[in-house]
Amino acid sequence: MTDAIEVFPSNSKERITEVQTTLLNEEVAYATKTTALELVEEIEPEAIFTVDPKEDDPEARVSQTINEIKEDLSAEADTNVKKIIQKVKKTYSQHWHEYNLAQTNEKNFVLALLEELLDSFEDALILDQRPRVGRPQIPLKEKIYCMTLYEYFGFSARRTVSDFELSRRAGIISRKYHYNSILNGFNDPRITKILDELITITALPLRIVERDFAIDSSGFSTSRFEQWFNIRTQKDQKIRQWKKMHVIIGTKTQVVTSVKITAGTSPDCPELIPLAEQTHQFFTMENFTADKAYLSRENLQIIASLGAMPFIPFKSNSARAQKGYPIWGVMWKMFHENQDVFMENYHRRSLVESFFGATKKKLGGHLKTLNDTSQVNELLLKCLIHNLIVLVHAMIELGIPVDLNYCADEFYTHKYP
Repeated sequence: MTDAIEVFPSNSKERITEVQTTLLNEEVAYATKTTALELVEEIEPEAIFTVDPKEDDPEARVSQTINEIKEDLSAEADTNVKKIIQKVKKTYSQHWHEYNLAQTNEKNFVLALLEELLDSFEDALILDQRPRVGRPQIPLKEKIYCMTLYEYFGFSARRTVSDFELSRRAGIISRKYHYNSILNGFNDPRITKILDELITITALPLRIVERDFAIDSSGFSTSRFEQWFNIRTQKDQKIRQWKKMHVIIGTKTQVVTSVKITAGTSPDCPELIPLAEQTHQFFTMENFTADKAYLSRENLQIIASLGAMPFIPFKSNSARAQKGYPIWGVMWKMFHENQDVFMENYHRRSLVESFFGATKKKLGGHLKTLNDTSQVNELLLKCLIHNLIVLVHAMIELGIPVDLNYCADEFYTHKYP
């Protein structure tokens, strides 16, 4: 009798019979036709194992060998799958030295840029010239600075007073203000217009890199509630009120180029045209993305007239009829016949979702103020702070020069020629 028998599994019936005959000739009692057939069917054709009849328990040895082969094949298959996933998965590189430098110096740069931005205003635009009896009023410049500190640091108004004192010692503000004086500034409707202008000015340094834009909206919760009648339960119930922020961002740096604050139940579609036209005043638009909530023939045509390609996906019941809007037929054909190209451009819309996620995580998704005017100003301050942070990263990571005084002069020259 030979010392060992080599078995080479195969799918052919002749090879199965040969394996069985060989095992029987060597007087291995456990190797029946069923056993040989199972061995051939269960093991991969490339697998080779050796059976030694001199072992005390050859059946256990065969079983152990089969298990080892299965484990090897399984491990090899998992390795191949991981290799395939690693090849297909798309990664984005990060310049960690520049990123760490921007993060560790963010607060210093943000406060310096904020001071430079507010110094760009003329005193006549900052000081309230209306006659008033009583205490000297706070210059709007210093009021906006303190409001920004309160929103940026995330502390309560009382705890932020210490930062007001540090700013006074640095010569940025004239005196340490009471926290109620700063909170009252959120109710000032004049500040709403100024904050909207400041957001546009802080976006201007990034015109050289921003060509693609995306629009979306997101809700911010408040501490106010209103009565609603539930038709299903036939009962009144309290529903929390929301404020909705509509923004257009540049998808390269996620800078906010235009923003509008509305009630939480307001629709999205009508806000696209005014925000897009505001962005077009200072930016060159090449591609524009939005979700289906902004889909309309008029919206697509307006975006096209501003020089951008409107990548807005069509609904399942959207008809091809142009109805006087030629761009509708062009984009409808691209969406249905070249969807890979369409979705590749539309994918950049996800960056506006990243903006909302980062803003809510860093500056909070719940509004601390109570009335409408103060809530609008609070949301505008979030956008202003976000733009200042983006400028810090753009200066360090992209090497973009930032001169807010020059941008302010250009903005007001364009707005008040």
